[in-house]
Amino acid sequence: WIDGQLFVEGTGATPVPTDFTRIWLGAAGGGQGGAVGNMHGLIDDFAVFGTALTPTQVTNLFTGTLPSALPASAKVLAYWDFNRATAAGIVLGFARSGNNLIIQWTPTGGNLESTPSLSGTPTWTSMGTANPATVTIGTGTSYYRVRQ
Repeated sequence: WIDGQLFVEGTGATPVPTDFTRIWLGAAGGGQGGAVGNMHGLIDDFAVFGTALTPTQVTNLFTGTLPSALPASAKVLAYWDFNRATAAGIVLGFARSGNNLIIQWTPTGGNLESTPSLSGTPTWTSMGTANPATVTIGTGTSYYRVRQ
C-alpha cells in the first residue's frame, strides 16, 4: 500500500524471522554492519501488526485513524509517530547479553509484564519493577510490555 492505494499483492505467507538483531527503516541493511541504499524521502509513521490488515483498515490508517484505534483483530504490536517531537508513552530498549535479554524503559517506574502469545486474550504475567530487567532467553516466544 502506498498513500492508501494497493500497490502490489501476492499469495503465501512467510513468518517474520525471530533471529534478527537489527532493523533498518528507510534503508537496506548491508555492508560492514551498516545501512546502504538510503531512501530519499520521509517516513511519516511506522507500525507493526500481528496479522494482515484488511483494505478498510489500511484506508482508515491512511485517512488518519491511529493504529491504536483499529479493532483488536489488527493486533497492533508497535507504533511510532514521527510527527511528534518527543516519544509519547513508554519507550522500551532491548539488548542481548549472552543468553540474557536486557530490557529497560523510560520513563522509569512501571511493571514489566510478559505473555507467550498475543492471540485471543493474552494472559500477562508480572515480571517485576526492576529497570533494567534481565530475562533469560529460553525456547518459545515471549512478548513484553510495561504497565504504568
